Amino acid sequence: MVCTVGTVTIHIPYAGSLKEKRRVIKSVISRTINKFSVSCIEADYHDLWQKGMIGIGFVASDYNQADKIESSIRSFYEANEDFEIIDMNFEKFSV
Repeated sequence: MVCTVGTVTIHIPYAGSLKEKRRVIKSVISRTINKFSVSCIEADYHDLWQKGMIGIGFVASDYNQADKIESSIRSFYEANEDFEIIDMNFEKFSV
């Protein structure tokens, strides 16, 4: 089994309040969970209006499956027009 954990740091340029930012973050987290069946949370920058970090975790049966899921998640985030990606990082661990 392969455990993959990752973070996506995003910038939401039009967010003028924490409420707007959280609306975007919650929407992205919900869509990520529903589309990829992964665990997902708002991980950092809770008090900043335009910056957020999303933590993602999942378990796959092997490295090929983990790479496919990671690639799909990367494509999903890169295609999203609600925010700009500042940083995206994934690490895999064999368990």
